[in-house]
Amino acid sequence: MGVLSLAAAQGDVPMCELLLEYGADISQRDTVGATSLIHAAARGATAAVQLLLASKAGANLGRQWLLQQATEGGETAVMAAAKGGHLDTLQALCAAGADPAAASARGVTALLLAAKHNRAAVVQHLATQCGCSCSQADSSGTSPLMAAAAGAAREVVALLLQHSQQWGVQLAAVDAAGDGAVVYAARGGDAEVLQMLAAAGLPLTAQWPCWGAANASKQQNAPTPACQPTAAGLAHAAPAVQPTPLMPGAAQRGCCPAPCGVLAGLCLDGGDALMYVAAAAGSVGVVAWLLQQGIGVKCLAARDKHSAVFAAVRQGQADMVRYLVQQGASLEARDERGRTPLAWVAAAGAGSMVRLLVGLGADLLAADSAGMVPRQLAHATDQRSTAELLTQLARDKLLLHCSDDGSC
Repeated sequence: MGVLSLAAAQGDVPMCELLLEYGADISQRDTVGATSLIHAAARGATAAVQLLLASKAGANLGRQWLLQQATEGGETAVMAAAKGGHLDTLQALCAAGADPAAASARGVTALLLAAKHNRAAVVQHLATQCGCSCSQADSSGTSPLMAAAAGAAREVVALLLQHSQQWGVQLAAVDAAGDGAVVYAARGGDAEVLQMLAAAGLPLTAQWPCWGAANASKQQNAPTPACQPTAAGLAHAAPAVQPTPLMPGAAQRGCCPAPCGVLAGLCLDGGDALMYVAAAAGSVGVVAWLLQQGIGVKCLAARDKHSAVFAAVRQGQADMVRYLVQQGASLEARDERGRTPLAWVAAAGAGSMVRLLVGLGADLLAADSAGMVPRQLAHATDQRSTAELLTQLARDKLLLHCSDDGSC
């Protein structure tokens, strides 16, 4: 960052004036392409923003030119101000001629960034005073409501739901992968956001992963991960949500303490696919809330590839695996090749997950459809350190003598 950018970001107007007087380059960029104006806008240094735009150096380059400059990621000064929640700075930029509705090459707008970062006042200003669209999505199809749901932006989600008709918010919109706001909320990890969406009438459902297409091209002994869709460019900075524990063994009993009640009509598939998505994302709070509503119980108790444990294991979600087992989920579910979660991580070489599963009671000798146990699968996929770990665990837990090829 140059000296002028540093002074602008700190809102040091006298220093900015001095640097400009001595010929500081107002167009200088840092390593990510941010100018001094973008730095000032990102920090809410309104006076510095106004100084840079009104300066002689700014006039020489052209005010519009300065306002249109963007980082390598496509973020302009007005977008930086919106993301930071600096309403007065945003207003100053718009008064100088910045276009509040301008989008980056990826379709990202100031309103989308404000929604993602829970800047409710900025979202309301852009929607009501600037006429910005609350349904305009980026190039991946992510709408402001989806972005807010993914970022656990409760205030913005509530605002968009409250004014959905007035502002033209498309509640049922889906992205390029076919995922809607409910799926984004499940991945974001905030159960309260999911509750708000359910109260607005959005179905608590999701798409199942596309196992079949992925498996066809895999080698016989290679691990087969579920091809989970992702929300591109979204940062899941959701606050921690403390789950409400269920009664032990809820999965085996096939029930939960609370009935589905009014939510029953929103669970088109029993909520099992949404449960799978939340488990894969490690959203313990969301999973706990779903189970408390009696949603996704079949996914919890499943003994096949639809198991929530499989979802968590495949994505390396250790805390989620522990929580699911506490709720009675089985570690002996089988995928289409007869492999358990332990066999899957053995073939993938995920040593820390192997230790966790074995510690939770996973069967070290569970053979797949080809008759191979986890140690042998680790050897077959050349995961030597994992194979050695499994061999040692078998010796320690089962008092078995295992050969170097994994057989015991």
